[in-house]
Amino acid sequence: MRPARIALALLATLSFFAALPRPAAAAPDGTMIWGVHVTLASRWLDPAETEALVTPFLVLYALHDAVVKPMTGAVTGSSLAESWTTSRDGLVYEFLLRKNARFHNGDPVTSDDVKFSFERYKGAAAKLLKDRVKEIQTPDPGRVRIVLKEPWPDFMTFDGTTASGAGWVVKRGEVDLISASLTALRSTARRAAFLIHDRVTHAPLMESAFLWAIGSRVEESGLSLVPGHAYSAPYEDVKLKRP
Repeated sequence: MRPARIALALLATLSFFAALPRPAAAAPDGTMIWGVHVTLASRWLDPAETEALVTPFLVLYALHDAVVKPMTGAVTGSSLAESWTTSRDGLVYEFLLRKNARFHNGDPVTSDDVKFSFERYKGAAAKLLKDRVKEIQTPDPGRVRIVLKEPWPDFMTFDGTTASGAGWVVKRGEVDLISASLTALRSTARRAAFLIHDRVTHAPLMESAFLWAIGSRVEESGLSLVPGHAYSAPYEDVKLKRP
């Protein structure tokens, strides 16, 4: 009887603690200023123009997302794709996209967006990648199949690490808007050198894709110069959404 009484007492204690109210998670609020050690180039806002440098990925990680990318503890980690497989002959790479991956406007990230982003890519290693890819298949909105012309063990190195930006995804249909924003930003950047020191350059940015169905995290975002220093490196000025 004694073990039974002890078990009942433990169960009652656990039930008591489980019923206690838990502190609510803090809601996103306030302003976050992200300072970097270099002047941010406007072309870094578009994954299609990624250079053979690690620096552009400061911006890509903040605003966009990739099918796979370097993550903590993984040189090539799952991101917009929850998993991927390679055929035995090394010719086919198939990626399974997360069902809850969405763009900033709430639209789902689909295989068509992945294919479109790869095909419009023109940055570092673009020719190397496209010369080796035979076709990109989209059997359904949640699966992407990349077929190579011949086995290439380094494919995931170039498609899923900072060796290129080919795996970073933008939304089909919004590229004209992005390009127009980049053109305006470049024009603003050219004029920045002639601004007096009490002026501030500010260009709107937008959060592209996010995971876990949490909704867009940013209410306002902009690329600015430090007030009073027109020749300073710009910083990311982010206003988080209120609940």
